[in-house]
Amino acid sequence: MLELAQHLFVSGSSKARHKMEGIMSRLRLFALLWTLLLLVSFIGCNGADQKVQDNPGAQVEIGRRGGRVVVAQRDGPKTFNYLLSPDVNTITTVMYQMTSRLFEFNHDTQEVAPSLAESWKTADDGTSMTIKLRQGVAFSDGAPFTADDVVFTFQLFADTGVVNSPFRSVVMVDDKPITAEKIDPHTVKLNFPAPVVDPEMKLNVIGILPKHKLEPFFKQGAEAFRAAWSVSAPASEIVGLGPFILKEFAPGQRTILARNPRYWKKDSQGNQLPYLDELIFEVVSNPSTRLLKVQSGELDISDEVTPDQFETLKSGEQTGEYRVRDLGPWLTVDLMWFNLNSGEDSKGRPYVDPAKLRWFSNARFRRAVMHAIDRQSIVNNILRGHGTVLHSIVSPANKRWANPDVPRYEYNLNAARQLLKEAGFVEKQVDGRLQLVDAGGRSVEFTLITQEEIDVRKKMAAIIQEDLAKIGIKMGVSPLPNSEVIARQNNTYEYEAILSGLSPSDTAPSAYANVLQSSSSAHWWFPSQKAPASDWEAKIDQMVDRLSRTRSVEERKKIFDEVQKIVAEQLPMLPVVTRNFMTVAKTSVGNYRPSVIIPRSVWNSEELFVREAR
Repeated sequence: MLELAQHLFVSGSSKARHKMEGIMSRLRLFALLWTLLLLVSFIGCNGADQKVQDNPGAQVEIGRRGGRVVVAQRDGPKTFNYLLSPDVNTITTVMYQMTSRLFEFNHDTQEVAPSLAESWKTADDGTSMTIKLRQGVAFSDGAPFTADDVVFTFQLFADTGVVNSPFRSVVMVDDKPITAEKIDPHTVKLNFPAPVVDPEMKLNVIGILPKHKLEPFFKQGAEAFRAAWSVSAPASEIVGLGPFILKEFAPGQRTILARNPRYWKKDSQGNQLPYLDELIFEVVSNPSTRLLKVQSGELDISDEVTPDQFETLKSGEQTGEYRVRDLGPWLTVDLMWFNLNSGEDSKGRPYVDPAKLRWFSNARFRRAVMHAIDRQSIVNNILRGHGTVLHSIVSPANKRWANPDVPRYEYNLNAARQLLKEAGFVEKQVDGRLQLVDAGGRSVEFTLITQEEIDVRKKMAAIIQEDLAKIGIKMGVSPLPNSEVIARQNNTYEYEAILSGLSPSDTAPSAYANVLQSSSSAHWWFPSQKAPASDWEAKIDQMVDRLSRTRSVEERKKIFDEVQKIVAEQLPMLPVVTRNFMTVAKTSVGNYRPSVIIPRSVWNSEELFVREAR
């Protein structure tokens, strides 16, 4: 999923590649431990004891029961039905903590692992998958988990009246939904409209929802279903299969999750997980306030430490109370894009001023803007070196799939001016100020929106504003609440340009399909196209479809490299930088193994525990 529509690693990608290349020989030997399997066509695991498997890639301690961990969060969840609001806060709090998935992405090993799916087998032609479900698993209210819940969840994903978000594309293949068929109470068959490669990776973001709770609302219609698990719903009504359940929600303040006493996982010694009694997400939108709360001990974990705060926190480590870490580039990338939506609102008004749409739709204009932005200055002055200039929408942290040979747009004002001249723009001096005008004599001006809660992006926007003024472009900057940015981006399309982030849910090419496919609602620059608006978008659609069908890792790499090249040439999204993922946590938090992929520091929340005071 994606940061606003809204989910890494540096080590381990080479290892994963060699595993994939040797997969067929391993299958013939039938001797590979499940922890060495990644994206295979048949995966089986003896999970009858439902224990967390020992992980050779990490030191997992046996924790102690009790206590609470308080985690900083920019904002609270928008709903307790994660299908309805795919923002990062809802995903982190609700989907990852209050549901379980058929397959899980292990952030230690960067592998897909069994979860509610105890074992599975993909058909040789890639058009179906038969899954054996874990038995003895129950929802937090005691209702048994069965194949009916899986079938119901896939039904929800495929229903356009219920799910009109990037989540829906997870179950779409060739513009048709994946269907789930009940074989028996603990066996389901997933039918794919066309062959699917890596279905486990594609489907590891589907949290299973309770049919017995939500089906009555679903039958009443979309409005009733959407209201059922709103943020005002009683906590007792929200049930799930995750390690935690809702205890209390205070909008704009905090979400308190309590230990799910019926959670199905156990540690390697048979102790039931999770260890914590409570996991609390504290809303602290202001970075300065977060810093003070870390220093005062009010927060146990705070992700997204800013570059300004890193050295301050580093110098305070000597107290032994907390540890701050720079994990290097994360998968989240900072991007700028123009609104290329040629549609109209309900009153027949164009989403974008026609003259501005002509500017934005011109690839030369977009390339000129790229050349005019001094991104290395952003890394040096705003990120204090804790970041990397970006040349693709794929972070360099994704070493397995990122293409390093895409077209690059170095800071070069002369190159920018030449491209603008070729596109028909002219520079003029007006009252002693450089002003760019189009062929019709109109001054080139537009407004960039970004999240007011993210200080780093506001500073980036200020530098971009100064840089574009050097080529005569007048860019206004309008910081807005995150919720308003999301609404304009996904619903009203009332914007000219956005500076925001892209957070893939994992490293596989399928994680980028939402934003790449022209029919997707997450195709942010022009979402939900009935037909591709350009030849290059049509070509990308075809290549993404090929990616979903191609089994050869080498061939998939070639295809995805070409996709990245086309995106870098056309620049529907202008790559700015990728920031390093910096996080801080108290040393009293056990099994703290943060990841640069969502849900970051709480991906293994069931294993977190509070150490005894020394």
